Amino acid sequence: MTTHCRYLGVLRLSQDKDTSTSIQGQREGIEYHVNAPHFSGSIVGWAEDTDVSGGLSPFKRPQFGTWLTRRADEFDGIIALKVDRLTRRALHFNQLLDWGSENGKRIICVTEGYDSQNPQTKMIAQMMAVFAEAELDVITQRIKDGVQDRLDNRSWISGTPPMGYAIKSVPGQNRKILVRDPGYAQVMDRILQGIADGKTLNRIALELNEAKELTWSDYRLTLRGLEPKGAYWQQTTLGNAVRRPTFAGVYTYKGEAVEDGNGNPVLIAENPFMPFEDWSGLVARLEPKKQDREARGRLSKHALTGIALCGSCGSGLGSTSVNQRHGRYHAYYRCSRRAKKGACEAKMNMRVSELEMIFDGLFDDTIGDLEVMSKVLGSRRELEGAVEKVERRLVKLEHDYTAGRYDTPDMEGTYWRLLKAQTAKRALLREQLAEATEDTFKGTGRRFRDVWAGMEAQDRKAFLREHGVSVRVWQDLVPWAKYSAVIDFGDIVGLARAAGLRLPGGVERLMAHYRCTSDDIPRRPVR
Repeated sequence: MTTHCRYLGVLRLSQDKDTSTSIQGQREGIEYHVNAPHFSGSIVGWAEDTDVSGGLSPFKRPQFGTWLTRRADEFDGIIALKVDRLTRRALHFNQLLDWGSENGKRIICVTEGYDSQNPQTKMIAQMMAVFAEAELDVITQRIKDGVQDRLDNRSWISGTPPMGYAIKSVPGQNRKILVRDPGYAQVMDRILQGIADGKTLNRIALELNEAKELTWSDYRLTLRGLEPKGAYWQQTTLGNAVRRPTFAGVYTYKGEAVEDGNGNPVLIAENPFMPFEDWSGLVARLEPKKQDREARGRLSKHALTGIALCGSCGSGLGSTSVNQRHGRYHAYYRCSRRAKKGACEAKMNMRVSELEMIFDGLFDDTIGDLEVMSKVLGSRRELEGAVEKVERRLVKLEHDYTAGRYDTPDMEGTYWRLLKAQTAKRALLREQLAEATEDTFKGTGRRFRDVWAGMEAQDRKAFLREHGVSVRVWQDLVPWAKYSAVIDFGDIVGLARAAGLRLPGGVERLMAHYRCTSDDIPRRPVR
């Protein structure tokens, strides 16, 4: 026996609830064995993996895997209380034994009496690994059966409830549903009001931070009597919560909405924060456009980055900062293709302050006094999406039927029932589509000037993108003018018309042109 060996203690627990195999119990069992008179060696480290399945390879476990792959030179042997604390897969156990043999590592399992240096105990350990794997299969099947029972019973399965909800047991029905958490009502009211006002998720997150409202994770900590961590609201986490079907009280499994036999979403919330139809429209509005996804990795603090275009080549103007002598600092909008040889002859280069001053002036002079109109979505767009979804489901049903997935008598009956239900649903939706309402506008009581002044750069950029506003900038296009800019106000024209603004006959888009000399920044819009 090798004296004074360095041992790595291995601890694992699937759920931190079972006191019989608790982390502390495993640790005490290993320490008792190591401190016995007949044992020579000491523990130099612990690989403690909680909430880790026994079916996961030891080499992929968060802590144990790190020791095996990156810190193997820091220990001479591995010791665990039982074989199933190392793994519940016979294949993984044999892989670990092979690794230990190749790297000269001794492996000990206290309860089974296994010692890799004693060949007589190898058969016992392998048998125990097989039994552990069989037990894992039983546990896995039991979990699957339990999940299916809860799905059939329309009961909340497990885990932390979605943002704003609490879990409630239904008396006499052996199931759990979601209800609004009264302790978090103030935060949810802020979020819902912000969405109703058309604010961006980034703006809502900033306002929640300014109001020092607890995030959902911090609020959950206070329910357990723990101190909140002081986490900040982020656009990403807020967006993820809002985009989940559970926000509308819809039952989900593995992230997907659960539907009944007629293809309708199954509700699990007693009083959802919004109807499923409204939530679907919200998610569609929040879905980033292609240009937003492309620019996401290049966030800029300047409002016109990606909005302003080079008049010569049509490429977007990026922003860059330059520190000059004597501590002077300037930010510039530059053509994104100016550095590519022959790509753009103009090589647009304009100070951020100048272009934004020009844009703000034109914006104010052109539409500043107009009332901001909010678009009220009609039912047509939503119904068209519902019809498209039903038709996709019918195509999938036909494909599955042709592939033989409904060949048994029971499954064939299911197929005809689903086909009949979906066909009837499509017919009903088409009838509703014939009477669908179009999008309308309503006044908000606010002027564009006031709304624009209260926006941060990122909110301004989101507003301009949403309405398809673009700015084209030239150098030396107009004689004696250093810069010349044309602003296309996009679908703000629709909002303007809704406010009663009359455009000249035949004008479909509102344009504003501006030109200036090198030392002249007055605003002279030509409409």
